[in-house]
Amino acid sequence: MTSAEEIPDAHTIVRYTGRDGLDDDGYPSRSQFLVQVTTGSGPERNYPSVNWLERLSDDGKEAQLEGVRRVLRLKRGKEAMFCEFNVGTIRARTRKYAPNLDVVNYPLEATETQPEDPSHSETRGLPDPDSRVARVVADIIAHSMVAVHRAVI
Repeated sequence: MTSAEEIPDAHTIVRYTGRDGLDDDGYPSRSQFLVQVTTGSGPERNYPSVNWLERLSDDGKEAQLEGVRRVLRLKRGKEAMFCEFNVGTIRARTRKYAPNLDVVNYPLEATETQPEDPSHSETRGLPDPDSRVARVVADIIAHSMVAVHRAVI
C-alpha cells in the first residue's frame, strides 16, 4: 500500500450512503461521520471512508464519479448516493471541535476480485463516537455537503 497522503483543501471527496442514510432535507445523517468501534481481539476504530475525486481524473466531475463507481468496493443499492464535500470546508468548519481532523488518502491495492482504488481515503482525527462533541462534528460535516450524486446510473 502507498503511504498516506493529506488531501489538499481545494480538492473534493465523496462519501457513499444508502438512500436511508440521508435525512428528510437530503443531507447525510450524522451516523455517516462517526467512528465505528468494533471488537474482536481488541477494539478497532473504523474511520469513515471517502473517495478523493481528483485522484481519479482531471476530466471533470462525471469522469471522477464514474471512476468512483468503478473502484468502490461496496454493493450499491439502486437509490444509493455519493455526497460531495470540499476538504478545506470540512477542516475549517470543524477546527474548533476537532482540531486534529484530517482527510487522508489511503489507497487500496487490487485483490483477486477488486481493482485497485487510488482514491480510497479516510476521515481521521474524529472525536470519540460516544461523545457529544462527536455528534456536533458529524452534524457540521454532514451539513457541509455541496452536492449529491447518484451512486448507480
